[in-house]
Amino acid sequence: MDKELLLALTFVTVAALALASAKPYKEALNLYIADPSQAVPMPVSPGGVFNITLYSASKIAGILGVWAEAPGYVVNLSLTLPPVQVGHSYVITVGVPSSTRPELYDLYVKVSFGSSSQAVSAYRSLWVLSKWPRTLRIMHLTDVHIGAAAFGAPAADCFKKAIVLANALPVDVVVITGDDVEYGDDTRSLETLSSLLDYLRKPTFIIPGNHDYFGAAEESFEKYFYGRYIGPAYWYRAFGDYLIIGLDSGLEGFLDSQQLDWLESVLSRYAGKTTVVFIHHPLFSSSGVISSTSYDVASDPSSRLLYLLDKYNACLVLAGHIHRDTVAIYKNKIYFVTTTAACAWTQLYPGFRLVTISSKGEVLELTAPGKRPFDRGSSYNLMQASVSWVSDGRGTASSYLVYTTGRFEVNLATASFYFWLAPGPGYSLYASGIDASLARIAPFRGGLLAEVRAPLRPNLNATMTVASYVDNDNPTIEIVGWTPETPVSGRQPLTIFVRAVDRGWGMARVVVYYSTGTSSDYVTATPVQGNIYKADIPPLFTKELYVRAVAVDVAGHTSQVEAKITYAVPQPPQPPPQQPPPQQSQTQQPPYQAPQQTQQQNQTPLTTAPAPPATTARLDYTPLVAALVAGAVGVAVALALVEAARRRR
Repeated sequence: MDKELLLALTFVTVAALALASAKPYKEALNLYIADPSQAVPMPVSPGGVFNITLYSASKIAGILGVWAEAPGYVVNLSLTLPPVQVGHSYVITVGVPSSTRPELYDLYVKVSFGSSSQAVSAYRSLWVLSKWPRTLRIMHLTDVHIGAAAFGAPAADCFKKAIVLANALPVDVVVITGDDVEYGDDTRSLETLSSLLDYLRKPTFIIPGNHDYFGAAEESFEKYFYGRYIGPAYWYRAFGDYLIIGLDSGLEGFLDSQQLDWLESVLSRYAGKTTVVFIHHPLFSSSGVISSTSYDVASDPSSRLLYLLDKYNACLVLAGHIHRDTVAIYKNKIYFVTTTAACAWTQLYPGFRLVTISSKGEVLELTAPGKRPFDRGSSYNLMQASVSWVSDGRGTASSYLVYTTGRFEVNLATASFYFWLAPGPGYSLYASGIDASLARIAPFRGGLLAEVRAPLRPNLNATMTVASYVDNDNPTIEIVGWTPETPVSGRQPLTIFVRAVDRGWGMARVVVYYSTGTSSDYVTATPVQGNIYKADIPPLFTKELYVRAVAVDVAGHTSQVEAKITYAVPQPPQPPPQQPPPQQSQTQQPPYQAPQQTQQQNQTPLTTAPAPPATTARLDYTPLVAALVAGAVGVAVALALVEAARRRR
């Protein structure tokens, strides 16, 4: 490629960047790689050329080096042109050696400021392919909601499971279509999401949803929250026969005119490519075949969006937001697909979808095995698998605990599981309940990354550990307390706190068994902080509760401790006192006759008044009567004053 073509490529990218965003989305940082990013990696082939956009608050004197790192492999990228400065942004054109291995790479740039230098990185931002794909297989996740909880577990735990499955499944890319965190201004959740993404070994494309805007104004959204921790709000990538576009439907669920203009320019520039679009809010929220619709392009942003997708022959639109599965086929050419929430509450189950689209625009795969596109639940059910990550806290042992039911919808003879380890020698694989093999251990990010190959299928109950030592020690466990100290039988739940410690590979689970003598049950304790776990027991009708807490470590060693908890049994309520029946005369009473009026009645006075029934109370109406009288007097006075004033006029 000659210099004139490279220069043209550079200025086209600068123009595209200016069109996509008028201001850098990480201005709060002094130096960072704005493009590519973990949310929008750059596809490139060996021997190809691409652009890197740096943002620097200070003037850059020069570029000292650009390189990319994958597990066990580092490649130096060549500078093909001097940096082009546009404001605080610097566009660097680099070449990828033709011998580069196809992999997902972390990207590094080292810059000089004259008297000092600094290196910056963008993890998982360079996607090197041996050739452009003829089919694109997508794992679609949406509505991750990090920071929330659903189905009895934090969303982050569910997302870890999704990451393990994404690494294991034979997919080309992972797409997350918004509501990435529960609250957009929750920096802890944003940090959690960003750090968890580092464990994904597949290219990942991400867009925001309305929850990502909660608490974040437009400027702070870009500077301090989503833009800083995840990536740009909308973007595109063109590679081979494909054009993929990520849109930002914002807080209210529509695209503004600026973004629609940008979209139209991208679609027109790459007309003829197989176009796949990602958006959070769906254009159609129910399944079915849609033959046509009317457009109100001038006043309705959704109509203009649909008009553009129709005009430029988009093939597939993936969305989320509604937390359920739908497939709408528009004019027999555009598939509008939503997928159930991955890690949030849904009416059916949390899940994901695998979608395959050919380079000619044919949708080849859309549902889980045995399901149909218009089914109420057509995606894969994440509830049919449980995957736990466990570490020994030192990085010298890393484990997966994998359990799948008989209805798990994935059946792979071989899948990849990745284990992150501290540097050092002597690592081995220890597996139980599964036929696994250690494929490789490679240096990566200052540590080691081990790849284990094993089947992923229904009815698994397996443990895989890569460790530099053998775990021969039992865990320790103690019950440190409970609340309330004396629960009331049948009325109060009970929370038991347990301390469980393992000095080996790590803790697999802590289970609390309990019995009243007539019935028994158990509950799996959940981590609270550090080595402290808690078990919540519902109200029980009992005088005593016998408790046994059991700690099981990853190696299968167990320890247990017992306790007896006394319940307070409430006294039954006392019935109201019974009134004695009236005395019955032993002489026969004459028939009843109405009393006749006389000037004087012979009555025997009652010396003791009978007690009123216990359930009644005497009402004192004096205050109410006084208030009514005062109100009537006030009204009368007011009317008299009004009448006097009228007469004076």
